[in-house]
Amino acid sequence: MSAAPAPVEQEPIELQANEQQMLQETVQLHAEARAALKNLQMAGSLYVQQAELELARSMAE
Repeated sequence: MSAAPAPVEQEPIELQANEQQMLQETVQLHAEARAALKNLQMAGSLYVQQAELELARSMAE
């Protein structure tokens, strides 16, 4: 029988680099999510404004 390979330990510098990359990706994803939410909020606001204008026009007729 062959022995299972021992888990490879990462060097502290490599761990730090991986952690930094993960943090950067998390910050980027958060920024993208905030921008998407803002876009949805703006689209919703425009939709409501358009509906109000159409309602006002139909009532004026």
